[in-house]
Parts: sequence; C-alpha cells; structure tokens
Amino acid sequence: MISPKTVASLGFILKKEKLGPLNVPEAMDLFALEATQPYPGYYSSQYLPEWSGKHPLHMVYFVIQPFEYAHTEKLTRIGQNVLRELELHLQVYPGFVQIDDQNYYGLHLRAKTLEPLGQIIEKFREHGVRFVEKKSFTECQCMINVQKFIKMHFVNEGVYQDMVNSDIYYIQLPDELPWKQFEEITLGMKKNLKLPDFDAALASVHHEGGFMDFVRIYTPDLTSFDMDGLRKKYLEQLKES
Repeated sequence: MISPKTVASLGFILKKEKLGPLNVPEAMDLFALEATQPYPGYYSSQYLPEWSGKHPLHMVYFVIQPFEYAHTEKLTRIGQNVLRELELHLQVYPGFVQIDDQNYYGLHLRAKTLEPLGQIIEKFREHGVRFVEKKSFTECQCMINVQKFIKMHFVNEGVYQDMVNSDIYYIQLPDELPWKQFEEITLGMKKNLKLPDFDAALASVHHEGGFMDFVRIYTPDLTSFDMDGLRKKYLEQLKES
C-alpha cells in the first residue's frame, strides 16, 4: 500500500446517518434535511442528547435538481464562489443522499449558525443551481456520500490523523471495501469486542499512485496508539470475512 507522510487531496466520505426535516421559511421552498444524530456510532451510545450543546454545529443537506455532467467539480467551484462573494467561512460540499433506495443530488453544509442560509441559497440560485421543492419527509437512516478536501498526516503504520479535526483518524485499507461488508465487520467488532465507542465511515482519497481507501474513525476518546490496535482488529476481520 502507498503510505505517504501527508495526504492533502479531494476525497469522498460514505456514511450512514439519521436525517430529519430542516425547518426553513416557507418562502425558501427547499427540500432540506439535517443530521439529527451526527457521528451516531459515538454520540448515540454515550452523549445524546448532548450533541447540540457540546457541538453547536449544523450538518445540513439540500436536495438539488440533477446538474450537468461535471456535477461535483462544477458544484465545488460554485460553492467556493458563493462563500467568497458572501465572505463566509463555512464548509459546503457536493454529494448524494440516498432516500428509500433513490439517490438525490445534494449540497452538504456544515455551519455553527444557519443565519446566513437565505443569502447562501439565493447565491446558489444566481449561479444556476436549482433546488428541489419542499417535500414531506419523516426522519430515517440515509446513506450519504460527500466529496470534500481531506488533509491528514501519518502517525503510525496504516494510521493517519485529520489535520483539521484531531478527533478524526483514518485507518488505511489494502483495497476498496464494499459498504455492506464494512458495516457487518464494524457492527460485529462493536458487539463482540470490548472497544471504546467510535463512529466509523468509509473514506477514499485521490493520490498520485491511485485511490487510497480508509475507514474514517471519529472519537475524542482514543489516541493514535489506540488506533493501531483498532487497525489490527479491522485487518484481522477483513482476512476472516
């Protein structure tokens, strides 16, 4: 496997989270969703309902009409322009949300406050982005795939730490791992092994030698030393599965 000392590149995060309807003014007419249990593998077992108090961060998804062929690149450029024009320091990513086995184009917004939401939506519309009209939606588990810039540094063999959020680690995998197999391994490990709570997702990053594949781990409780043990557990389970 390729193991560079630092990785800074566009990548993808594939995860499963519970989404619920986001209340927005009727005039905005948006199909907008918000993560009600971010990082569920960690917070749902320990700290909910304290997420909103400990981490005043909104994770919002806006469903948009199918875009042109260069979906992610074009939306990324538009997002950069919108934030620059409004002089906002937020995170906006293109991606997909799967609801009832149907994939929807979407914009993923991470922000401490939703006060500038109206301005953001209006700017995206000025740039040609068409939002899906508001729909009735009941809270449910959804598959989410977002593209974002990922910056990480090497800490141990096969283990990287995020350079923006120190509570996030990446365990390098030898090959791409299908979601179903990843979920079965993760749930089995949590059930049968005495492990601290953590949330896991799949990640992949572009690198000069090709894609690098990872398990993305979120936990404020583990160190890079602990991550080495968790990495070995994942690799053992991969060999057995």
